[in-house]
Amino acid sequence: CVALFSNLGLLSLQFEEPRRAIVALEMEISGNYINPKINGFDYYNKAPFYNWLLILFFKVFGSSDEWVVRLPTVFSFLAIALINFRIIRQQVNRQIAIHSSLIFLTASNLLYYFSFQGEIDMFYSLIVYLQIICLLYYFQHENYLKLFLISYALTGIGVITKGIPSLAFQAITILAIFIYYKRFKALFSIWNFVGIFIMCSIIGGYFYLYSQED
Repeated sequence: CVALFSNLGLLSLQFEEPRRAIVALEMEISGNYINPKINGFDYYNKAPFYNWLLILFFKVFGSSDEWVVRLPTVFSFLAIALINFRIIRQQVNRQIAIHSSLIFLTASNLLYYFSFQGEIDMFYSLIVYLQIICLLYYFQHENYLKLFLISYALTGIGVITKGIPSLAFQAITILAIFIYYKRFKALFSIWNFVGIFIMCSIIGGYFYLYSQED
């Protein structure tokens, strides 16, 4: 934790970091949280959810300095390790859970690059990780209500964070699990359709608000 937090503001923003910060700042300054812009021009490359998260951090810490821009990445990095530890501890044992999380935390590319860059990737990884773990965990416990409702909600959030890959992750994982374990009938559960409705409401709700913008 000391290594992750101690020098967050040491380097100026680089690579994609300035773009993430500028789009969020323009949203905050203009008060328009629906239509992302960069230097006054519409910005179509990324959906706005991560910008909303950055704005929340700006408001909480009263700053938009480099270290604040990078905080969501650090928290996401640690959250993945913590959730992984708790899941593996329940499924296997504490020792393997510790080893598994430490392997993740000390992976060189993550530790020396992605763990402190103020970009979308680590936060999006957290969303996708939660989405897939939710599917596997609640399938194992045969809790289809939580399986469908939570995973589809996370899919919706993933789509308005980084686009359509979340739809593929959801569809492929659900089909693989239910086909492999021959639980075809569960795919026609009312909760599956409610989950799809929740996902469509999140995605469609945003695009409806976007369509109302001048």
